[in-house]
Amino acid sequence: MPGGADAQSPQPQNANPPSAGAQAPAEVKISPIDVNAAKARKPKKKQIATTPAAVPQPAEQLLPMPPAADQGRTPLGHLTAATPIAGTAVQRELLEDMRPADMQRELLPQIPGVSMVRNMRIPIGGKAYTNDLMDGYAMKSATLGNTGFLDEVNTADIETIEVTRGPGSVLYSSKAIGGTINVITRDPPLTPEAGVWGDVGSYGLQRLGARAAGSSEDGTAGISINASSLQDEGWRDRSARDNQSISGKAVLKPDADTKITFRSEYVDWYKEYPGNLTDAQFDQNWRQAGLKNLYEDYSFSTNMMDVKRRVGSSGELTLAWVNHKQWGTNACPSGCSSPIASMRQVETDYDDDNLRAIYRQDFDFLKSRLYFGVDTYLSTKNDDTYARTGFVRGALKSSYSIDETNVAPLAQYEFSPLERLRFTLGVRQENYTLDVNDLMPTNKDGSKSYEAVVRKGGVTYEFARNHFIWGNIGEGFYVPSTDTTVSGINAHDLPPETSITYSAGIRGTLQEQRIAYDTGIYRTAVSNMGIAMPCPPGGKSPQCPDSATPTDTYSVAAGKLQFEGLESSVSWRPVDLFKIGASHTYALNSFVEYKDGSGNYAGKAYYYSPEHHLNARVTFYPLERISLELEADYISRYFTDFANTDTYQRPVIFNMRTAYKLDEGVKLWAHAYNLFDTKYAERVGLDTKGGHTYSEGYHPLTVRAGIALNW
Repeated sequence: MPGGADAQSPQPQNANPPSAGAQAPAEVKISPIDVNAAKARKPKKKQIATTPAAVPQPAEQLLPMPPAADQGRTPLGHLTAATPIAGTAVQRELLEDMRPADMQRELLPQIPGVSMVRNMRIPIGGKAYTNDLMDGYAMKSATLGNTGFLDEVNTADIETIEVTRGPGSVLYSSKAIGGTINVITRDPPLTPEAGVWGDVGSYGLQRLGARAAGSSEDGTAGISINASSLQDEGWRDRSARDNQSISGKAVLKPDADTKITFRSEYVDWYKEYPGNLTDAQFDQNWRQAGLKNLYEDYSFSTNMMDVKRRVGSSGELTLAWVNHKQWGTNACPSGCSSPIASMRQVETDYDDDNLRAIYRQDFDFLKSRLYFGVDTYLSTKNDDTYARTGFVRGALKSSYSIDETNVAPLAQYEFSPLERLRFTLGVRQENYTLDVNDLMPTNKDGSKSYEAVVRKGGVTYEFARNHFIWGNIGEGFYVPSTDTTVSGINAHDLPPETSITYSAGIRGTLQEQRIAYDTGIYRTAVSNMGIAMPCPPGGKSPQCPDSATPTDTYSVAAGKLQFEGLESSVSWRPVDLFKIGASHTYALNSFVEYKDGSGNYAGKAYYYSPEHHLNARVTFYPLERISLELEADYISRYFTDFANTDTYQRPVIFNMRTAYKLDEGVKLWAHAYNLFDTKYAERVGLDTKGGHTYSEGYHPLTVRAGIALNW
């Protein structure tokens, strides 16, 4: 059974490429396709380093395949073995083996660089340092986004999950200082297919799914539909889930030069939260809920249209529009992190549009490729916050309508001055406007504008067949929230946060030895980070014009943090009987400048930030069609507070997964999580009274078993 390291192994290319006019067989499955590949092109005088797919198959299944039809040029925004960016591509094969019911806790631990607080690399809550995308298009505004996005989509309709660590492509918002989650959905196959699946598990877990897809005989039209349902009573009190999803996709090719894609998705999403426990509560009964009325009840809808048109023999124009809506009740505001969450309820209505126009042109000179265009994001967020007692909604406390606009021209140029050596240079002009309409008598209306030129550059060298060394420099740009700058209490005019990231790595495959490896180092410095400072005593002041209580704060852009580390993954199958894989993150996250009312934390390590996270897997194949995987997940001791006075060591957690492929149309699986029934906490913090808070997400031994039927 594949593990996380397999989702990073680059794929080798065929040493004997087909003729220049041949089309790569895998091209029809790539989304989005390169329409240039459909037309015969004149033979090239020399073959430079190619760009294989990031990880189409596990290391032990790697097979030679024809080189990419674009002669080494990389697709903008996608991960390949030759992309000079740290990242992981999780393929459908792994997802179908794992069948995760909780992406955050079952899949993401196998991927390096995922922090403990739903951000890539940077373990800071309340910051949207993670970009959330579907098929490359933004799903959330500049002030929203985290790794929890993976559980808000129809997970049964995923072809690939591309996880980029650190600043990624200029095609995407520069807010992604920590990284990007790009969910790539399935295209309709050429051959009709259908299937149903389902599983049951401990504590009332039930899941069902069905799909059907196919294309016309000539391949000019295809359609797919996918539906799934999840019900889960949850092990802890107040931890139930109830989700339903349906999605459909249509692909049309009216002529040899055009591809049109339509996709729609609807998700009905309900989740309860048990809240944090104290030391006494955790020791007495770790199943109890700390708070009894925390939940989220949302609906999500996504509609997308993408048009690709070949221009001439080596150009391509992409026009796209994506609309994402989110509406419902957030009865767990502020991340469920304090009792205030149980006394507030927010009715949300978000409407987001991503419009994009990108032109690509290939040149014979230096095997270069030029992209240029504009990425536009329009968002309207309506939040009505009410007081509440238990489940009874009370008086309206605040009501805001916030318009966010981001118009970003961009350009990227790739070229190869030498065979196997490729440079990538990109620039993106960020232009943000935030307009706040306060619908309450306080009338805290306001508008803020931010702009910056964000630059990125990288280089890749294929020093041996299927072995790449790469380096990258990328800037980041993160706008402050309207709460701290316009609408909140004691709001101030804050500058945007900025970052610079340096990274380098090496990746490759040893085909005969069946080894795949990927490792890289990085350093990110974030400046102008917002810090909550206590108001001066004595009531209102220039810093705190709205001060009403002694505990009020105001924000200043005085923080500077440094995040650095090493991220690695490896997969090795020395014999047919077994395979080993491992993913490791070594992170040193520290304050360079950070001083608030509680103290000066310069030089301190960031809390909730273990130095080491190791996920190791051994997979046995005792009989044909049977796999048995044992997984161990280790997190080193970490600080639970800013001052570094207290630590927590989580026990090692073991999981087991088995799969049996009865024939081509029937697959069975059984999984056991927390195999040895260990008592642990997912995350532990130190409260203001010297006690601990135990966050949600842990569970005892839980099992799950299921079956999939395909035809």
